Amino acid sequence: EELNNAFAQFREKHDGDTTDIQDRIYDLETQLGRAMPFGGGGGSGAYSFDDLIGGGGAKRQQRGRGKRATQSQPVESSYTRAFSYLNNNQKKRSLVVLFTDLASGLAEKAIIAQVTPLVPRHVPLLVAINDPTVIALTQQAPDSSLPLYQRGVAEQILSRRAITMQSLRLRGVNTIDVPANQLTVSVIDRYLELKSRGRL
Repeated sequence: EELNNAFAQFREKHDGDTTDIQDRIYDLETQLGRAMPFGGGGGSGAYSFDDLIGGGGAKRQQRGRGKRATQSQPVESSYTRAFSYLNNNQKKRSLVVLFTDLASGLAEKAIIAQVTPLVPRHVPLLVAINDPTVIALTQQAPDSSLPLYQRGVAEQILSRRAITMQSLRLRGVNTIDVPANQLTVSVIDRYLELKSRGRL
């Protein structure tokens, strides 16, 4: 709990970045739609969720038609509900991209439990959006007890994150750990790599 509280304090300084990250994700959905072939039923869609399902919806969105009406809510996301919705509405083998910041231990456990069963029916790709502030805290040279404590907390956050990502990879889930400003290039590159390997 202390670890999560400290992490929340770090995140408070970056609340204004949320809309920017959402815009980047929807722009990326547009780029993925353009990268996918017209023939063979190719296409892309997106939906967002917290404790409810919102955003794109059950029907596949036309390419480049991601919605931007999403607003962040201070509630715990329901991964069980979201992936139940996905399994009920997406029968065809697909690249399933999940964007998350892996901000809490509860979320990490839920993600492992819900994403892993997608293999091998789908090709899951978890995109963990990292926080440059947390990374910077691990690189600072503490000159007092507060920055020393902050660095310790940041190191625990990154360690827990690395363990989660490794656990997912061992279960066949593709992962990317990337800052928000590198989302588009990193995900498109991974999509093209999976495509070239015949995974899609």
